[in-house]
Amino acid sequence: MLGLISLILILFIPVIFIWLGYRSSKSFKDFH
Repeated sequence: MLGLISLILILFIPVIFIWLGYRSSKSFKDFH
């Protein structure tokens, strides 16, 4: 169970950071 949770975290944390970076860069481009 703990291995499954850690696997999900390892997979999802980079995806969340990439999505946030993509969204912030997109809104930054739209802002200018």
